[in-house]
Amino acid sequence: MFSLALAVQADAAVIVSQYYEGAGSNKFIELKNVGGTAFDLGTLRIGRWSNNDREGYKNDLAPGFSTALSGSLAAEGIFLIAASGAAAPAYALPPDLTSAVASFNGDDSIGVYTVTSGTTFETANLVDAIGFTSATQGLDTSFVRVTTAPGFDLTFGSSVDTFPDAWDEASILSVNNAEAGSDLRLGVSAVAVPEPSGLACLAVTGAAVVGRRMRRKSVDA
Repeated sequence: MFSLALAVQADAAVIVSQYYEGAGSNKFIELKNVGGTAFDLGTLRIGRWSNNDREGYKNDLAPGFSTALSGSLAAEGIFLIAASGAAAPAYALPPDLTSAVASFNGDDSIGVYTVTSGTTFETANLVDAIGFTSATQGLDTSFVRVTTAPGFDLTFGSSVDTFPDAWDEASILSVNNAEAGSDLRLGVSAVAVPEPSGLACLAVTGAAVVGRRMRRKSVDA
């Protein structure tokens, strides 16, 4: 199953680049086009799995809530989705889309799928995901994508914490106070279009991970 997830991820042009679960209705999902050309978002659908079904994206279970995306996302462009009523951080408003798909509460997994006729939520169509396995794992926190390395797999029990090379956790306060241009900031992502060479990609993204984590520690200190 893990090899299947790697194959899906390797072909993904649009990835989940940030998850933000703040107070009240302040919830956001950030997507980024890491492909080299504009991407038709109309070919994608995003879903949310909650509570006991939080790992449903791993076994073809339809999400409790989903919504279709639309529009064209430029290469390296960002698409920001907010829960209804989101009011902070103010710099992230208005979002590109307001949807209940972002109305999570700390234990909801998010998956992005290629739209197909009648079988959209099969794992074969899963483009990217951020997964949680406990009631508080994603509560009052943010996860920022630091590389295009796989950030999920289909193994029962795996979660965002299984992929430290792909995800970096950041406090809500540090995201709220992030300076313009910071990777922590909603609407900004330093994840780059992968290099043609696998070794070059490893060298570049590896360096980005080290620098990114050092910067977060200084912000949170």
